[in-house]
Amino acid sequence: MKSRIKFNHKIIKAGKETKVYLLVKVTGPKGDTNRERLPLNLSVVIDRSGSMSGDKLKYVKLAAKELVSKLGPKDRLSLVAYDDTIQRLLPPKSVSDKQPFYDAISPLKTGGMTNLSGGWLQGCDYVGSELEVKGVNRVLLLTDGLANRGISDSGRLAVMAGQKKEQGISTTTFGVGMDYNEDLLSRMASEGGGAFYFIDNPDQAAGLFAEELTDLYNVVGQNLQVAIDTETKVRSVKQLYEYPRGEERGALVYQLGDLYAEEDRYQLFELHLRELNEGEIHLGQVTISYDRIQGEGIKKVERTHEIVIQAVTAEEYRKRRPDKEVQKMVLIQEARMARAKALELADQREFSKAQAILEEMAESIKASRTRDEELLDLRDQLLEEARDMEFGAQRYDTYSRKSQMSKISNVDRFSRSFEMQDDLHLRKVMSAASIERRGPAPLQISWRGGRLKLNVPEVRIGSAPDNDIVLENYAEEYHCRLIRRGRDWYLEDSSQGGTIANAGLVNGPFRLSRGDIIRIGKVMLELE
Repeated sequence: MKSRIKFNHKIIKAGKETKVYLLVKVTGPKGDTNRERLPLNLSVVIDRSGSMSGDKLKYVKLAAKELVSKLGPKDRLSLVAYDDTIQRLLPPKSVSDKQPFYDAISPLKTGGMTNLSGGWLQGCDYVGSELEVKGVNRVLLLTDGLANRGISDSGRLAVMAGQKKEQGISTTTFGVGMDYNEDLLSRMASEGGGAFYFIDNPDQAAGLFAEELTDLYNVVGQNLQVAIDTETKVRSVKQLYEYPRGEERGALVYQLGDLYAEEDRYQLFELHLRELNEGEIHLGQVTISYDRIQGEGIKKVERTHEIVIQAVTAEEYRKRRPDKEVQKMVLIQEARMARAKALELADQREFSKAQAILEEMAESIKASRTRDEELLDLRDQLLEEARDMEFGAQRYDTYSRKSQMSKISNVDRFSRSFEMQDDLHLRKVMSAASIERRGPAPLQISWRGGRLKLNVPEVRIGSAPDNDIVLENYAEEYHCRLIRRGRDWYLEDSSQGGTIANAGLVNGPFRLSRGDIIRIGKVMLELE
């Protein structure tokens, strides 16, 4: 394991109360190619309620069979299905012979209501009955609806998922379609130490099952913890993530779950410091630990870092430079919190306030002057999400809410989170229709790396070199054009793949206004 801690700034101003950010970064050890992966002890719990009819259950069954095909003799698997009753399809057994699992999955048909808690608890019982001390124990819970039988309270089920995690059984949740309770599934996954996936199209089920399985294959450690113990010089400590928290001998202890081979995991703290004198200041300790399975035993790996910062004069302080990695992780977490607040406001139909929060966050990323492509992509997403909020109930529907909740979840897995967000965001905007804002005509168009005044009759955009705006890697040869008609400008799409305007797909001439945004692939163009 590699680990390090660092501040957003290495120095602070002496004699002044200060807010600083402390990033903890943990990198999993390289997987041992000579060592077999950890055995898996899984239970797949499938919703077969009436709403799962058609393609939903069909593709989920195919995904479950695909998962079976990738497991081996050292893995144990159990199968549960549920509607208002619980079907114990197959108790835990080795996957040395795959046919019994296929035979149990194939006959599944849809039934009645949704006893989610009953199905999940049966899966937990199956995993717990064969608990693999030197392996990974997880329930994969899949549903497309609301829990309307058994325990249905989100808070209670999330607490129960946390309790199961303490017993060594983690939970990953999959929400299928538009009718499931995303608040419930995201909370169960967060408290249960697993992941939360949004399956907006049933044919994605196999790919997301495979992604989850790949993660489980790469587990190199478990029970990853970050503990922070500060001195009185620190007025307060706040985490920017949402990891489960406890206390131990005066230290705050955060549970980060599993550690994956060569993957970075992060924890981020906001520290409020009292007035400090000049010099090197010791603020406390950060201790990182996890359980690594080696051979026939479990080894506790632990590393401690001293928290030290330099307090300097005002003149020296003016020369400070931000740490780009810490700055990036702070912006990512602030964006997550902005999205969560915007979601809360949208639920209350406070769309203008939600729009303002998202636009303010996008402006914060711009003001940071970052050149980081992932942060710039995040800014683009926030701008399009703000457009959704501007159009209020015309755009804020079940799909929008579930997309936002999925983006808010799983941000602790940094690289995977960005890829999933990009894919989901693009599917979402491609599914919506563009809406004209009917504002003043634009005077210029800007994009990363360029700006063009609209003082010509036409602007062509595409990958061909004779276009006015050339986007080599993202656009079709002659993708679209902006054309002046009188005092107005219109966008006309001529592509096969489509052009996005104001977070919706263009269909016919689209009148442009200042503040409109156009998306072509991953490139955002802003009308000003």
